[in-house]
Amino acid sequence: MRRRIVRLGQRYLIVAIGLTGALLVACSSVDPDSVPSTIVAENPSPTQQPTINPSVATPTHLIVGGVAIDPESANAAVTELTTNDPFAGEWDDEETAQVWNWLKTRNWQTDFRYRTVHLGDFESPSYRDRILPIDEPEFSQVSTAPDYMSPAEPVLSLVVNGRARAYPLAILMWHELVNDNIDGRAVTVTYCPLCNTAIVFDRTVGGVELSFGTTGNLRNSDLVMWDRQTESWWQQITGAAIVGEYARTKATLEVIPASIIPWERFVSDHPEGEVLNRLFDIEGKPVRPYESPPYAGYANSDRNPFAYPGEVDRTLLVTSRVLALNTDEKAIVYPFEFLAENPVVNDVFDGTDIVAVFDATTNSSFNTYDRTREIAGSAAAFSRVVDGKSLTFEIRSEGLVDIETGSTWTLSGRAVSGSLIGEQLIPVAHGNHFWFAVVLFWPETEIRDSLDKLVGAAG
Repeated sequence: MRRRIVRLGQRYLIVAIGLTGALLVACSSVDPDSVPSTIVAENPSPTQQPTINPSVATPTHLIVGGVAIDPESANAAVTELTTNDPFAGEWDDEETAQVWNWLKTRNWQTDFRYRTVHLGDFESPSYRDRILPIDEPEFSQVSTAPDYMSPAEPVLSLVVNGRARAYPLAILMWHELVNDNIDGRAVTVTYCPLCNTAIVFDRTVGGVELSFGTTGNLRNSDLVMWDRQTESWWQQITGAAIVGEYARTKATLEVIPASIIPWERFVSDHPEGEVLNRLFDIEGKPVRPYESPPYAGYANSDRNPFAYPGEVDRTLLVTSRVLALNTDEKAIVYPFEFLAENPVVNDVFDGTDIVAVFDATTNSSFNTYDRTREIAGSAAAFSRVVDGKSLTFEIRSEGLVDIETGSTWTLSGRAVSGSLIGEQLIPVAHGNHFWFAVVLFWPETEIRDSLDKLVGAAG
């Protein structure tokens, strides 16, 4: 509340000036029956920086979701479209100021009448698609991968119908979104560096294939995406539409399980796989400094997250990594410090017997303050049920072994010896998020940081 009050004064001044200008323009019209003037900014291309023209006259009507709305009666129009959502209905003063700013200076055509969150929760440190999404990804075969791929390099491993692709975090760090198609499935590969949230979504909603970009906005320091079809806004960590037409229908993107693993493991697991290539300009130079990731020193810090002025739960270090599993209503986390000491954990979450595994060889995607790369580790989660029977896993000298059959498994969940050879554990949707990101979106997050807190067999 205090955060909103501080920003309210700033934004109320903006909207007051804007509304005054709108009234002056409207009152100067010589023909009171004429159609009121409107300004509808052209949408920038997916890779174009929006142009802001400060000399454009203040419109007498806002265009919200394709509807001309008199600023003075904007809330009356919104009221006609109320739903049972807590933030539907009339905009408050702070929201009205936000909407005016987004429409007039950022060229948004989003239908701001529909939202599931308060519009004052957004910070706007950048512009639409200034962080350039990748819309035409190109790949190399593992066998001909570029020399810059080092063994411990963290990649997001995605497998769809047996086809595997690796998305290096060094690339995602600079682009955050990749609109891709793999084995006929339209996907969006996403990464918010500020939250360390690497998540893959199916980008087909209700039979409509969407393509996504970055809004330049953050909410709880997390990436807010937009779809180019309706300009609805989507929260990256949850996949939920939070503003716009898709917020009206409460749409949520389907998560496709994917894991952060070291490059050398991806090569071993998927010798026929592919890896996303860096982007180069026409002169053959990288379009971003991929060897020098931004946000040096950001990981494993107890500072407040970027662009988030509110309170943060400091039960764990703010940007410490956790293995996170969640439903819409609840979440659990396993701190990496716990997993480093217990690299195999047999547990239960949301009625599913799971096994969590930790790989201590994965590099961080961040540099330290002295510009060096450190080992961060990575973790994944799988269902440990095979052929209707729950297995119990442990680490032995030969590797990951299930107690019931003695079969040996890779850390990617494939049996490589024993009676279950060839079996693949089904991955459970999970992430290697920063602690603060999980607890901000799931305030009642359960921390499982000791063996006596596990529901299943001790790991």
